[in-house]
Amino acid sequence: MLVGSAGGRAGVWRDGRLTDLNTRVRGLPRGWVLTDAVAINKSGALAVNATDGRGNTVALKLAPSRR
Repeated sequence: MLVGSAGGRAGVWRDGRLTDLNTRVRGLPRGWVLTDAVAINKSGALAVNATDGRGNTVALKLAPSRR
């Protein structure tokens, strides 16, 4: 699995297919956009950059859900 961005949105590539993380993350505040995925660990947690509703850039850790 590779992580990065395409078109200003954070994504992961798996088996040659890109998934936009903004479509997969639940509970993201209104106006926030995940802009770049920068790392993934063995547990599947992602380090990402995001832009909040005011245009500020923030770093976040996204943990996989435990279903």
